[in-house]
Formats: sequence, structure tokens, C-alpha cells
Amino acid sequence: MTLKNQNVGKSGDTYVEGDSLELVFTITEDGSVKDLGGSTTEWALIPGVGGSEVLDESDSGVSSLITDADSGEVTVTIEADVTDDLAASYKHELRLTDSSGKKSVVAQGDFIISTRYNA
Repeated sequence: MTLKNQNVGKSGDTYVEGDSLELVFTITEDGSVKDLGGSTTEWALIPGVGGSEVLDESDSGVSSLITDADSGEVTVTIEADVTDDLAASYKHELRLTDSSGKKSVVAQGDFIISTRYNA
């Protein structure tokens, strides 16, 4: 069920430190949209495999919400200025706890934050 290569800041999809960002994911299971009723999500930005979280929902201005449970839609929002001074290459992942308590990583990929040229 994991969506791999959900990359940010690669191949012309530039993300600049301090910009706001909204990531929308459609979660599927066995090729069909997963009903997310009763589920919860968590999103995290980490420096690499096994690293400590650089950003997550405990940080002001970062959230992941189920925006349409029937359509399996989750939106991660990063408000402007949250990523100030964080220009670097990271990994990110979205975790889901379904209504029965089953936990899984449902999306992950590279997350590259580019330096702002004019602060």
C-alpha cells in the first residue's frame, strides 16, 4: 500500500525554503481507493533513513488531515516560513493508523528544499 517515489523538489518541481506547500495523496489498497473512515495520519520530514524527525505535526504550521475519507484523500500542509533555514535533502513519509489500529507507511519519497536566493 506504500506510494513510493512521492518526491518533492526534484525534476523541475522546485520547493524553496520558506514557501508554503500542500501535498495531496490518494491512498489505495490492492488497486482500489482505501476508505479512511476512522483513520488517522502522521507526516514527518527526516534527514535520512533512521534519522530523527526535522519536522512533523508537533511543529506549528505542519499538519496532515484526511480531507476526503471516502476517496482516500489526505492533505499535508506546510505553512510559509516553517522551512526557513532548512535547505537540504531529506526524506518524508506519511503514516496511517486505520480504524482497526493497523499502522502502515502509505507514502514516502525524497524531499529537497532549495535555498532561497533573495531572503
